[in-house]
Amino acid sequence: MKKFRVLLLYITISLFFYTSLFAQIEWIEPTDSAGWAVRSNLASVVFDNKIWILGGWDLSNYYNDIWNTTDGINWTCATPAANWSARAFHSAVVYNNQIWVMGGHEGFGHYKNDVWNSSDGINWTRVIVAADWSMRWGHTALAFNNKLWVLGGSDRNGLKNDIWYSTDGFTWNLADSAAGWSKRFYHASLVFDNKMWVIGGGDMDNYKNDVWYSTDGINWTCAINSAPWQGREQLSATVYDNKIWVLGGKTIDNVLNDVWYSNDGIDWFQANDSAGWQRRSGLTSIGYDDKLWVIGGKAQGSYQDDVWFSSGFTGVENNPNPVAEPVTFTTTFPDPFNSEIKIAYVLAKSSPVKLSVFNRAGQKVKALINGQQNSGVHNTQWTGKDDSDKNLRAGVYLLRLETAGCTVTKKIVKLE
Repeated sequence: MKKFRVLLLYITISLFFYTSLFAQIEWIEPTDSAGWAVRSNLASVVFDNKIWILGGWDLSNYYNDIWNTTDGINWTCATPAANWSARAFHSAVVYNNQIWVMGGHEGFGHYKNDVWNSSDGINWTRVIVAADWSMRWGHTALAFNNKLWVLGGSDRNGLKNDIWYSTDGFTWNLADSAAGWSKRFYHASLVFDNKMWVIGGGDMDNYKNDVWYSTDGINWTCAINSAPWQGREQLSATVYDNKIWVLGGKTIDNVLNDVWYSNDGIDWFQANDSAGWQRRSGLTSIGYDDKLWVIGGKAQGSYQDDVWFSSGFTGVENNPNPVAEPVTFTTTFPDPFNSEIKIAYVLAKSSPVKLSVFNRAGQKVKALINGQQNSGVHNTQWTGKDDSDKNLRAGVYLLRLETAGCTVTKKIVKLE
């Protein structure tokens, strides 16, 4: 079954009086059933101008099938069973014009440190049965500075923060037995701005929201010790639109579907507090064809084979050092709403404020705020009634927030 649903989420965000304004985020679901079996903790790469997914599991079954697509809708099975054993929590990268698969587990207690590569995604060569790094899962791998890299994860003896590299996948060298970042698994890694990055993850007791980078794999710098997004594991992170993106994952008591981005790994901005796709962990994300893609994962108890993409954020600020704005909306929730919507906004300085609701014809239907307010965060609500206390019909309305020298607007949707 294939669907094509569009969810328009109108959000404007502000962090510590910095703002990065955009009019809307559009998430599109080209298919809610891609044709491959539902799964999480799969790997994905872009290779030969296609998106590829490799392996994964659904708790009962481990997979070693390989699929690719050029549009997210039509998926081709490159092979139903690759030469490497069915596995999850493995890593895959593209290096020297080949796809590489490394490590993972094929059942609890059965961990791998083998290395495989393929020039077509169909025919696979085992480069080494047992690499010098220990058998592990929940690690990450990167291709950086003409080398393959393996970072952290967990083996039979516990969590790791070691770092290994190789130029050929056969001979491996230990770059650091204990990196600057703490031992962890289920983290995310990527290459951005000519650096390797390690993001989030877990250590059995704590869910992390720290961000680290290195130019050589040995010397690591903490970009931020506590990012504004919740600490999480089994998250996904990728590079898209010259930004780092963090998507979904899980905390100790919650599964997430928020989306964050950063121009520098230090300052983070929330693109979605709740994306169109279900809350999930073990997802994979990737930048491809000028779109940001989310594929598969475990969504609150059910494994997924859906595919989502965002074709961009209207008006996202590309300046890595955004300037303070006089006023901005931070939250409208829930949106769409039935009987009440909560509204929050930030004033950079004291100002006279007017907050009003307008209908699609441009007529003001409700005055919510009219008076002097101090700088800071302010909260109010609207119950969907006009100034005469009559219930208004369902539809699209416009919030207009006016201060001295600045006016911002935001669309909201009222349901029956």
